[in-house]
This record gives sequence, C-alpha cells and structure tokens, in this order.
Amino acid sequence: MQSGAYDMSAVTLSGGLEGWRRRLVQDFSLKEPRRVFGTLKNLSIRTNILGATVGALVIVVITGLVGTIAVTGLNEAVERFTQRVNPKVEAVVAVERRVVAAAAATEAFILDPQEELKARADKDIRAIAEALDSAARAAEADEDKTLAADIETTRGQVASLSEKAAQAFGLIARDAELQQETLALGNKVLFEAQKYPKAVMDALNNAAMMDDLDALFDLNSEMAVMLEVDRQAAHLRRLESAYLVSRKEEDRLSLDAKVKEYVNLLGRLENSIDDAARTKMIEDTAKALAEYQALLDQLVANNEQLQATKQELTALASQAVDNMKAAVAKVTQGAALYGQASVEEGHANLLIMGAVILAAIILMIGLGFVNANVLSTPVQKMTRTMTRLAEGDLEAEIPATEYKNEIGDMAKAVEVFKRNGREQADMRAKEARQIEEREARQKKLEDLTNRFDAAVTGVLSTVTGAIGQMNEASTAMSQNAKTTMERSSTVSTATQEASGNVQTVVAATTELSASIQEISRQINHAASAAQDAVRTASSTNDKIESLAVKAQSIGEVVSLINDIAEQTNLLALNATIEAARAGDAGKGFAVVANEVKSLANQTAQATEQITRQISGIQSETDGSVMAIREIVAGVRGIEELTTTIAAAVEQQDAATSEISRNIEEAAMGTDNVASNIRDVASAAEETGSMASNIQSDSDNLKRESERLRGEVESFLGNVRGL
Repeated sequence: MQSGAYDMSAVTLSGGLEGWRRRLVQDFSLKEPRRVFGTLKNLSIRTNILGATVGALVIVVITGLVGTIAVTGLNEAVERFTQRVNPKVEAVVAVERRVVAAAAATEAFILDPQEELKARADKDIRAIAEALDSAARAAEADEDKTLAADIETTRGQVASLSEKAAQAFGLIARDAELQQETLALGNKVLFEAQKYPKAVMDALNNAAMMDDLDALFDLNSEMAVMLEVDRQAAHLRRLESAYLVSRKEEDRLSLDAKVKEYVNLLGRLENSIDDAARTKMIEDTAKALAEYQALLDQLVANNEQLQATKQELTALASQAVDNMKAAVAKVTQGAALYGQASVEEGHANLLIMGAVILAAIILMIGLGFVNANVLSTPVQKMTRTMTRLAEGDLEAEIPATEYKNEIGDMAKAVEVFKRNGREQADMRAKEARQIEEREARQKKLEDLTNRFDAAVTGVLSTVTGAIGQMNEASTAMSQNAKTTMERSSTVSTATQEASGNVQTVVAATTELSASIQEISRQINHAASAAQDAVRTASSTNDKIESLAVKAQSIGEVVSLINDIAEQTNLLALNATIEAARAGDAGKGFAVVANEVKSLANQTAQATEQITRQISGIQSETDGSVMAIREIVAGVRGIEELTTTIAAAVEQQDAATSEISRNIEEAAMGTDNVASNIRDVASAAEETGSMASNIQSDSDNLKRESERLRGEVESFLGNVRGL
C-alpha cells in the first residue's frame, strides 16, 4: 500500500483510538478521581501522552476483539500503522521535547548558574542525541528519507547548540571569576582612596597643633577635594553594584562615565598636591583604578559575548524546535493520510465498530478532561502567577511546585525568578536605608558646622574686642609718652636753670666765707687792741689819738661787717627762694638758708652795737683822761663783745662752710636730676615708639582676624555646600 493510503487510514484510526483512551481514563477517573489526579500530576507530559496512547491502544484492542471478524482488514491496517508510523511520531515528539527541555535547562542555568542546573542541561543535551538516534532508526525502518534529512539537520543544530551551551557555560564561569576580581579591585580602590582623607586629616591636626596658618589655608582647599574623592569612590561602588546586578547598558554607561570622572579628579588632585606622601597615595589609587577599569572592560566584554552567545543559543534552540515541529507536522500529516486510507479500507466495517467507537469517544473525552485538569489548569495558574510577578507582586503563590513533571520544573524556575525579585527588592530597600543614613550623616555634619561657626564667631569677636582695647591702650600710651617727653623737657630746662643758680650761690657763699674769715681776723685784732688798752690804761692819754684812729678803722670794719651781713641776708633770701623753687629737693637747703639769714641778722645787730660803742669812744676821745676808767671798762666791754663777735663769727664761718657743702651737694643733686630727667625723656621716647609698634601690630592683627573670619566663613560655606 502507498504511504498516502497509510496516512489516511492512520487519521481515522488515531481518532478511534483517542476516543477509547478518553473513555477508559474517564471511567477510571470516575472511580477514584483524587488518586488518579494525584498520580497524573506526578507523571511527565511524555508519560501522560504515552499513557493516553496506551489507553487508545487498549481501546483499539477491545474494539478489535469485539469486531475481530468484521474488521480483520482494519486490524491489519492498524498493525501496520502501529509498527511503522507510531514509532516515528513518538520518536520525533521525543526529540522535540528533549530540545525544548535542553533549551529551558540551558536558559535556567544562564539565569541562575548553579551546578545542578548545569548538570541537568548537559543531561538534556545528551538525551537529544539519544532521541535523534531513535528517530533516525524509526525513519530508516519506514524508509522516510525526508524525516531522515530533517533529523540530520536537527542533529547539526543540536551539535551547534551543544557547542554554544559549552561556550556559554565557560563564559558564565569566567563572568563569575571576573565579578569576584572586580569586587576585590573595587575594594582595593576604595581602600587606597580612604588612605588620602586620613592623611589630610593628620596634616590638618599637625598644622593646627603647630599654629601653621599657611598650611591650614592650603589644606582647607585640599580638604574640599578630599571630600569629593571620598564621595566619588562611594558612588563608584554603588554604580558597580547596580551594574553587576542588572547588567543593563545604561548602568554600564553610568559606571564607565563615573570611572572616567574619578580618573580626571585624581589627576587634578595629583597636580595640586605638593606633599610627597599624599601624592604617592593618589598615584596608588590611580594605579588601582586603572587596573579596575581594565578588569571592568573585560567583564563588560565577557558579558556582551555571553549575551550574544545566549541569543545564538536561543536562536539555535528555536531553529531546532521549529525544525522538529515541522518534522512532527510532516509525520502527523503522513499518519493522517495513512489513517484515512485505513478508514476507507475499513469503511464497510464502520457500522460494526460504530457503537465501539462511540464508547471510545466518550472515554477519550473523559481522558481529555482529566488531562486538561492535570496539564492545562496548572499552566493557566502558572500564567496568572507569572503575570502577577511581572506586575511586581512578589507575594504571589507559585502553583504546581509539587508536580514532578515539566510543569513542576517550570514552577521551580518561576520560584527562582520570584526569589531573585525579592533579592532585588531587598537590595533596593537596603539602598534606600543607606540613602537615609547618608542624609542623617549630612544633617549631623551640618549641625557640627553650625556649632563650629558659632564657636569661631565668638572667638573672633573676643579677639576683635581685645584688639580694639589694645589699640586704645597703645594710643593712650603714645599720648602719655608724648606728654612725658614734653614735661621732661620742661623739667630739664628748669633743672639746668636751678643748677646755674646753685653755682652762683656757691660762688657767693665762698666770698661770704672769705669775708667772715676777714671779720674774724679783725675781731681778733680788736680783742688784742682791747687787751693792749687794758694793759696800757695808764698811758691812754698818750695814745688817745691813736685810739681815735683805730676807732675810725674799727668803724670802717664795722661798716664792712654790716655790708657783709646785709649781703649775706640777701644771699640767704635768694637761697630760700631757690629752695622753694627746687621743691622737696631744696628743703634742707632752705633750712640752711634760714640759719644763714639768722646769723646775718645777729651780725647786723652786733655791728650796730659796735658802731654805738665806737661812736661813744670817738665822742669821748676829746674828753678827759678821767674817763679812762670808763674807757677801760668800755674796752673790757669791747673785749667781751669782740669775744662774743668772734664766737658768732666762728659759728657763722662754720654755718657758711655747711651752706657751701650743702650747696655743692644740691648742685650734684640737680645734676643727677637733670641726668634722670634725660633718662625719663629717652624712656618716654622708647615708650612712644613701642606704643606705635603695638598700635601697628594691633591693626595688622585686626586685619588678619577679619581675613581669618572670611576664610572660616568660606570654609563653612564649602562644607555646607557639600
């Protein structure tokens, strides 16, 4: 019989067998539905199909037994269909199922690289070769060259699929290695970058301890770049994590841009640092970053190759599946033609088999309902669950996970998707918490900056007030120094005048001393004359003329003494005036001057008495000699008076010597006063110079404090702007 006839017969026969299978399954399920469903959901789709086929065969056998005689020819056609067509159908369907399973297992391993999934993918790929060998034998047995050619085409596609799967497995392993190396190098970059902020902070502390304002100002600008380096490093790690999780193109571009930006930042920082140690830290960071960028390029290239391989793998699997679907269609079409021929051949026996076929149809409907509940219902539930997962509902319950067939495997794969979605959601929540913590740290930094601003403002206000007070004090010192210099000049002039007056008094006192000595000599002479007068009283008459002459001389001496006394009185008066001008330094001199004045008055009184006595002598010289006794008595009085005058003159001489000595000491004192006044003037001049320097320094300090205030405000503004 021709192949077309066989195919037409196969169609009708297949329909009858399917009806009997459904009837059988329905009858069976009506008895023990729960046990049947529990058993069927643990069977693979292939087993269910084979079970349905076996059921159909059983129905056919029953139908054959019923119409053995009537349908002998139909039985022969069925036997030929079973031996030649059915094995081809089963073999081709098995190949298709193996290809689908291998593609699904390979894709599952790519999405979740676990050793168990890799072993399963390898097993499914090897099972395709076995299924292809079985299908080739069935095609050879039926002499179906078209199917044999399709099988060889599929074999080549499966070989390419196996090769691409091995390549994908290698790329996945390499991706895991590169990912670990990238994370390690990222940690190294972050570690190297974190050395620099610590070094800057140490330099700041050292500069602050040394009060090195220039270093502090230099490090202030470097600190802003330091904070940017730290922030960019942390941002780089976040972009790295985002790319390693998503492997999206936009995440990769963001990561590349951030790496380039970080490289440029390190270059600018390296050019602006003059410290060898910190420059070495930046160079080490740049070197680690270059290694990181090179490794990142390898990771991206490997991922791109993996994605391309995955697309090729999907295309090859799709081609193989499409090819096998076409082969299944061809085989099915041939089987249909073969069944149609068989039906035409056994058309005469249809009436006999009508009742049997009707029963078989009812049975197959029941079996179809059971298969629908076992296969279609879980698939529909799985579809709804996957829709909910796609909409972001990660709490959706995954159905059919207890199935031990392909549906159960699909449910487990969906469970993997759900678990990955939860991990991504947890990662997003973790990133949100990190953002909140970063904002909290930023707020804390702002609070610390405000407190630092208030403290520095208070210190600067205190320093500015102290500078103002210092400026006022220096101005007052300068004014006082000028006043002291002016007064010192006046006192120096007065001291010089006093010194001149003292020298004049010294000269006058010397002359007074000489006059007093002359008076003493004359008094001594008068005393001698008086003694001679006493001794020569008897010859007074003879010597009256001589006595008159001597009395005249005595009058002249007395006049001289009186003149000296008046001059001494005037000198004492002048000394008293000069002592009053000298103030405290002239008090002792004033006392001596008063004593000199008192002695001068006494001398004047004594000379007046002498004058009266001499006048008496002169008036009575021309008298009688009888007055000699009175003269002797007068002479004795004169002797007593001269003795008194001599004592007074000696006292006056001693006083004059004391006055001379005191005046010399006063002269030395005025010289010392003048020298001290000159020292005071020099010190006042130095004080004025120092006050001017203090005022200049206070002005400079005020300007520097204002500059410090500006720098602090700029620094705080930069910190707040971060």
